Amino acid sequence: MAAARQLLVLAAVVAAAAAQFGGTDPGSLLADPQALTQVIRCLLASADDGCSLQGRLLKSVLPKLLQTNCAQCSEAQRQDVAGVLRHLVNDRPEDWQRLADKYDPEGTLRRQHGDEWRARGVNL
Repeated sequence: MAAARQLLVLAAVVAAAAAQFGGTDPGSLLADPQALTQVIRCLLASADDGCSLQGRLLKSVLPKLLQTNCAQCSEAQRQDVAGVLRHLVNDRPEDWQRLADKYDPEGTLRRQHGDEWRARGVNL
């Protein structure tokens, strides 16, 4: 459950960042396993070396998005986030866990916001 919560945040970041920077469809990132792996590696790395522009962007906005549960996201962005989260939870559980361990190690954010995301069909 803790890992699921963390990826929820990642999904929010992916969707919000996509909307803020060129309107990239998060689905296109999910459809490209290599690009998604690169973004996940960037988020897990302590430095920005080797990060794409998208990865650096996500890394820069992730803390705020996590703390606010994507409060400034539109409903469409929240739907995109839910889709990204479902993908990560269902198709990339190991990555999900590593991201959760890094960004929400005590599970605080997952406890605070998990019900909302489960109501959106994300099996945390």
